[in-house]
Amino acid sequence: PELCTTTQTAASGTIYATRVNVRHQVSCTNIGLLLTGTGTSLTANENLCGLYAGQSSGGFTALNQIAVTGSQATNWQGSTGVVTAALTGGPYTLPAGFYYVAVLSVGTGTQPTFARSAGSVTINAVLNPGLTSSNYRTATAGTGQTALPTAFASGNVLVSTSSVFFAAIS
Repeated sequence: PELCTTTQTAASGTIYATRVNVRHQVSCTNIGLLLTGTGTSLTANENLCGLYAGQSSGGFTALNQIAVTGSQATNWQGSTGVVTAALTGGPYTLPAGFYYVAVLSVGTGTQPTFARSAGSVTINAVLNPGLTSSNYRTATAGTGQTALPTAFASGNVLVSTSSVFFAAIS
C-alpha cells in the first residue's frame, strides 16, 4: 500500500483484475482491498471479489476462476479501511506463480472507491509493455457485468488498463 497514493472509483459493472505474484506456495483464504470511499445502493450478490489462476499449475487452469467471495455490498457500504473478503470453500493451496484478484461492483448509487497506485492513463505503457492479455499486470475484463466469469475468455478477455487497485491475498 506504500505506493497507493491515489484512489479510483469503480465503474458499475466493470471487472477489474490486478495481478498478484506468489513467490512460494501459500494457503489462501482471503482477498484484501483498501476501501477509501464507501458505496451506496450497491446490489446484493453482485459486488464480488474473485481469485483466478495466472498460469496452469497446482491443478488450476490458466485464467480460470479458483474461488469467489460472498457478496461485498455490505462491506463496501460500511466503513473505509482494509476490507478482508473471505473466499468461499477455502483455504486454497496456491503454488508459486501469479494470480489475478478480480473486483466487481454493481449498483445504482455511488460506487466504492479503492486505493490504487499513482499514475494516469499513460501509466498503461509502463504496467503492461510487451505483455499479452494472458499475463497483464492490470486489466479490465468486461463491462455491464453482474457476476464474475468462471474464466477470462471469450467475452471477458483481459484488456490492458491503468486502473491498478491495491489487492492482496492471505
